[in-house]
Amino acid sequence: MHQGDSIGEIAYSILNEAPPKLESINPEINPHLSAVVLRCLEKDPGNRFATAADLKRALASSMSRDGDKAEDIMDNPCVERFL
Repeated sequence: MHQGDSIGEIAYSILNEAPPKLESINPEINPHLSAVVLRCLEKDPGNRFATAADLKRALASSMSRDGDKAEDIMDNPCVERFL
């Protein structure tokens, strides 16, 4: 994650450095899910998902590639509220 000795250094890091891939922190994380998360964190808004529906499709796709039951998670009312 972003680190620094002061708030200014941390803010600089957030604004100018790419976040680490999630699987570099936890190797068990699905790399497809990691790619979705990193796209959400893109500095340039044009590189992020255009709509919540696009994000939902990408999440479902990333989970289905890993054999997870995307429909169980994506149909959860808590998730639906945000997507």
